[in-house]
Amino acid sequence: MISITIAPMSKQSAFDYKILASYLLPKGILEFFDVTAVNEDHTGIIEETGNERVLLHIYLDEKVERL
Repeated sequence: MISITIAPMSKQSAFDYKILASYLLPKGILEFFDVTAVNEDHTGIIEETGNERVLLHIYLDEKVERL
């Protein structure tokens, strides 16, 4: 399980998150999977920096090869 802490940011579009996912996921994985959703989970935990710990959930769906 990968846990990534990100600082609070303004509301982003799904497109921006898909680009972010392409940097976080192993190289080449998006050739085989589509990003179907990206959700933030606010934990309510405040870090030493004063920022809330936010979990980013990336959902993938396997691409189907069409012959």
